[in-house]
Amino acid sequence: MKGLIIYASCYGSTKTYAEWISEETGMQVVSYKEATDKDIENTNTIVIGSWVLAHKLFLKKWLTEKKELLKGKKLYVFSVSGAKPGDKELDHVFSDSLDAELLKDCKTYQFGGRRETKKMSGFHKFMMFIAAAFIEKDKEKKAEMKRYVDNVDRKYINVLMEDLQ
Repeated sequence: MKGLIIYASCYGSTKTYAEWISEETGMQVVSYKEATDKDIENTNTIVIGSWVLAHKLFLKKWLTEKKELLKGKKLYVFSVSGAKPGDKELDHVFSDSLDAELLKDCKTYQFGGRRETKKMSGFHKFMMFIAAAFIEKDKEKKAEMKRYVDNVDRKYINVLMEDLQ
């Protein structure tokens, strides 16, 4: 299948999904830092994967900058986070991250991620602390924010794979 997979990964989960999608489709995988405008112009099908930071796609700014290049493409965007796919806290990730014009023409997917507090940067640990201490009200979710979570599972790409066919 001809197309391009562009991803941003902080701790490796999003890159893993991008590689799995590439294995299934034969599409080229590149980091958003390496994706050129020419790469985007020369393909009709683009899969974009981004991790989630503060309930927004990390690639929000990049997606805004590339909006004109992405218009008219077959666009598939997936998010990866420590929250479980379908969790209400993820409800607005795509609408808060994608331009309305891009959003109406793309398909979106939520994939499970991995949260390893011990491997987090100081900034991300601080963000988790703030969220747990001052934002999250549910005691069970507060406790879960401190635990190791591994929701990375190849099954999450199945719906995207069906849509790509």
